[in-house]
Amino acid sequence: MRQKLILEAFKHLDTNKDGVLSLDEIKEKFDPFRHPDVLKGLKNAEEARFEFKNLFTSLHSANKGFKNDTRVTKEDFREWHAIINS
Repeated sequence: MRQKLILEAFKHLDTNKDGVLSLDEIKEKFDPFRHPDVLKGLKNAEEARFEFKNLFTSLHSANKGFKNDTRVTKEDFREWHAIINS
């Protein structure tokens, strides 16, 4: 069920339907006000946004061998979700 939701999220973010997302596209569409820690009052929206951008960019860069590849594939997206949900 989780994998299906992850793929649905990817499809929703992939507005041009090319099967690849850009880092900037993902960062722009992240809504920190829906983050669980923001909803619980543990973080403010800017803290959640900053944490998300740093974590996602760092993990993505490491997975791409630090080659400045900003394309995010479905597999990259799945891996990121697996890491943050473990």
